[in-house]
This record gives sequence, C-alpha cells and structure tokens, in this order.
Amino acid sequence: YSKLYEKLKNIAIEICDLAKMYKREVCIGGVEEMYKSVLDSLKYHYLDKNLICPTLRLCPEYYKYIDIDNLRNEILSDKPDSKQKEKELKENDENKKENKDSFYILHISDVHTDLEYEEGAPSECDEPVCCRKESIATSDKKAGKWGSLAYCDLPSKTFDKFLDFLKRTGINIEFGLWTGDNTSHDIWHQSYERNEANTKYLTESLMKNVNYTIYPCIGNHESFPVNVYDF
Repeated sequence: YSKLYEKLKNIAIEICDLAKMYKREVCIGGVEEMYKSVLDSLKYHYLDKNLICPTLRLCPEYYKYIDIDNLRNEILSDKPDSKQKEKELKENDENKKENKDSFYILHISDVHTDLEYEEGAPSECDEPVCCRKESIATSDKKAGKWGSLAYCDLPSKTFDKFLDFLKRTGINIEFGLWTGDNTSHDIWHQSYERNEANTKYLTESLMKNVNYTIYPCIGNHESFPVNVYDF
C-alpha cells in the first residue's frame, strides 16, 4: 500500500492547499502526521473480512452494531429530573453547609501549555497557533504576558502562577484530578518528544507545588499523532 498511500497523501496536501484551508506548510505537516493513521483505519475497517463477508451475506454477522442514540437514551433513562434536583438542592442548602463529608478537590484539564509562547509575539498570524517568535503577523496585536485572547495556547508560566495562587489561598485540597490535554494545538509539527515535553513540564511543576495526591489520565492530545490510540 506504500505507493497508494503516498499518492493519497499528496492529493490530500494539494486539496488542503488549493482550498486554502491553511498555509501550505501547515497542510504538509498536518497531512504528514495523520495520513498513515487515517488510511490504516480505513483499510483495516473496510477491508476487514469479518465486515465484508457479512455485508455480502455470505457468512453470519461478526460485529455487533451499536445504535449510539439508543445507547445514550438508555444510559440517561434514570437520570433525575434537573428541575426537581435543583429544588432538592435548594431545600437542603442548610444541611449541606453542615455536611462534614464535604471536601475540596482540584480538577486540571485542557491547559494546552505552549512551551514556545513568547510575550510580544504576534497574537494573530497566518497559522492556527500564534504567539510564537516565528509567527507571521496578520495584525498589530501582540501576545500578552500571561496569555492572549487570540489564536494562542497558554504560557507555561501562567500554569505555574495558577499553582502558586492555589498555595496562597490556603484551601485544604484533598486530592486532584488531572485529565490531560497538556500539549499545544500545533499538530502540523508535533512529535513524540514535543508532546512529552509539555506533560513533563506540568508534572514537574505539580510535584514542586502540591502536597496532595494527583490522579492523572491522558487526553486525546497526548498521543502522537493526535487523537490516535490503539486499544
């Protein structure tokens, strides 16, 4: 399949470029990263004998198809009515204040730190992620010290400042949940090493600043290529 893969990859790059989805460098990097995973998924699914044979009605069904809508409705069937639940919470408000079982936890998710963030760099540019030294400006807006309301990810020092703030508040946190998505969104020039660097940085910062247990799990952005996990 290598020659076919190569042809399809080049076609995808040209379509991305001609349609002006992104600048050519981003199209090349994004397609280069994802094309093998995408094409392998299509190949292993649609060329799977256990799918083809039952589809042609030559053998019994091998896979059990799941109706996602029905499954969702089944899961939510015994969910309490939101208005009734809200009423109960209001009625029990005083009891809640005296509830000795209440405690604080920390939940960290989707910080998407950018180790290449640079204050003063263009915050609007010709790529999906800006606020970097190499960003080519499309306006006169600049990256702020602690972050930017723009096409930018979070400066790593802002995460450090957040942890410092938690320490200074004196809140007694029992434990933390860290649910991933640590890397920046620059999927067109990511690598195993670059993705790992963000998680290592955040891990070291947490180890320096918290004295309670953190329970971590990976998000969809930790893998390389992004969103690709083989279960």
